[in-house]
Amino acid sequence: MLGPAAVLLSLVCTGCQLRFDVDVHVDRRGGGHFEVSLAADPELQARAAQAGADPLGDLAAAGRRLRDQGWRTAERRQADGSREVALSADFANAAQFDALARDLATALAAPELVPLEPMDLEVEEGRLSLAGAASLRPTPVVSELGLSPQEAVRLLRERDAIAYRIAVALPGEVVETTATARDGSLLIWQVQPGERVEVRAVGVRPGPAVWPIVLGGVLGALAAGAALRRLRRARAG
Repeated sequence: MLGPAAVLLSLVCTGCQLRFDVDVHVDRRGGGHFEVSLAADPELQARAAQAGADPLGDLAAAGRRLRDQGWRTAERRQADGSREVALSADFANAAQFDALARDLATALAAPELVPLEPMDLEVEEGRLSLAGAASLRPTPVVSELGLSPQEAVRLLRERDAIAYRIAVALPGEVVETTATARDGSLLIWQVQPGERVEVRAVGVRPGPAVWPIVLGGVLGALAAGAALRRLRRARAG
């Protein structure tokens, strides 16, 4: 995910930050939406450009490779000058989600870092569960930059160079999770440099919405009553 060595070196400069977000929204049927985005602030863009690197190039390239697997790529500019690349995909069931997550994890893996492991979604009669892992542990490959993994972690932490967030929304009550925070209905995991975080959430799977069923029954009864009244009027006439 960090891309060429020049990008990693740019990250340890004061004032640079790379933001990485993973968002998963699951509905009661086991379908939903999956998105990952990577954003670089203006300082990081400028320093990486001086080194002849693009901090978002790897994610954009991953999007091109994943196009045939259902992923869409978008690029946006934020008001503060940050540039963002986002990959998104919709899934209809757990099997599709698992395939998307597996392909994404493979595409994001780099010699310096494996930021996301494959995630699994299970849909049962009364519950939904999601499990996976995320990491900001540099591999020994970073030693080729003249930094040990420990030194790279220290510098990234001191500079607050990477903000890595995972957010998962399940449709019902959450009964078990490793999330460390919540934002409304979202479960949130923050991954710090040097950490590997288990991502796990189990929630109640809601039943079908009641109101559409009730409304359908009421409308059906009204329609039947109207038809019966028309038939009686026709016979009386």
